[in-house]
Amino acid sequence: MDKKILATIELAEHEVRLIVGQFYNGRLNILKVEKVAHHGIKDFKIVDTQSVRQAIIKSVSNASENIGGEISRVLVCMPSVDLTLKSRIHTMSINQVVSESDLKAAYDQFTKETILDDQVLINVNFTKFHINGITTRKVPLYEKCNTLTFEADCYYINRDVAFDYLKVIESTGLEVIDIVLDDLGFAKEAALFEQSINQPIIGVTLERAYTKLSLFVKGQLTTNIYTDYSVQALFDRFYDVYDFNDDIIERLVYYNLDVSNVSPSNDPVFAWNTKSKEHVLSQKDILDFVGNDIIQLLNDVHVTSSPIYEFGEASFVISGEAAIIDGLDKILESASDKEASVYVPTTFGGKDVSFTSMLGVFYYYKDMVHYRQDTISSINEKEFYKRNIYQETKVAQKTDGFTDKLKNLFID
Repeated sequence: MDKKILATIELAEHEVRLIVGQFYNGRLNILKVEKVAHHGIKDFKIVDTQSVRQAIIKSVSNASENIGGEISRVLVCMPSVDLTLKSRIHTMSINQVVSESDLKAAYDQFTKETILDDQVLINVNFTKFHINGITTRKVPLYEKCNTLTFEADCYYINRDVAFDYLKVIESTGLEVIDIVLDDLGFAKEAALFEQSINQPIIGVTLERAYTKLSLFVKGQLTTNIYTDYSVQALFDRFYDVYDFNDDIIERLVYYNLDVSNVSPSNDPVFAWNTKSKEHVLSQKDILDFVGNDIIQLLNDVHVTSSPIYEFGEASFVISGEAAIIDGLDKILESASDKEASVYVPTTFGGKDVSFTSMLGVFYYYKDMVHYRQDTISSINEKEFYKRNIYQETKVAQKTDGFTDKLKNLFID
């Protein structure tokens, strides 16, 4: 798995996101990130295939050129639409010690039922192993035993969404290595499984087009819900009143709004001209314009989550594109009287809240190494290393030493 170059792609409703990374000594190194806007997805339906295809092609082309190798295969971060959980148990006989072939055989057993009505199985997440009278969460590879019992969570989502997303990705010539649900990616990156062992964790994904609440209990993703409220309402207000484009609205809302600031500055942060006069907006103007909408959104998150409070002292972890807005955790804590935090990735090169789930996809794929037949790279690594070593050799040969450079100053 180490040194394999992998690319993860996510089709957000307004942009294609791509991350190219490489594990080295267990650490994920980010080689390239790309975001390319499109207008081809609405309510998780592909409404303009060409727009999405072009965004995918551009993001992959840009990243390929930058890293010096053609990306031909990707991991897919898939939206967990209509999530259904089926917990299953399987017991198998073991010949002396647990081998990787045993783990692969168990995984294959769980993945036999891939279609459930109008849903499709996306991920199997092993939760517990029963071996020699002991229950453990650790993979019991090479442990001695006669039988081994596996507990696994099988996650199904809307079949049409999954197939349509994969169809448009594959239409660009890309091969799909594996699919990981965004909720599982969120959990892997932000350690939500571990945090939820002793208390319920509500993962709040604030994307531009939707707000999603995902419930983690006792180390498991149990359910999620997509709500009707999102920051898209803020964008729409700026469209209607000021006729700003997306880039301007992003800068104003994501980087100049602090919903917990009781004394926002009156200093101008944005100025523009019309035929009639010059206009300016301050942080106070922005807060007055859309602050209440954000507060109402977070209050709705609290109200929707309130039934969970009966099962334990729940807490919130916020991420997603709009989680960059300052003060969200403080407002949600005030509304719910529960602990709330904003998760920001710490991976160098990927410190962007919109990448949280995508980063977790890398770790999920890495953790499933025992259950796969092989680990595939996103590029032709033989050609990649051959080309880059050759180029580095040529550069080294062309580079004159200091003495030669000094001679060239005086000798024609």
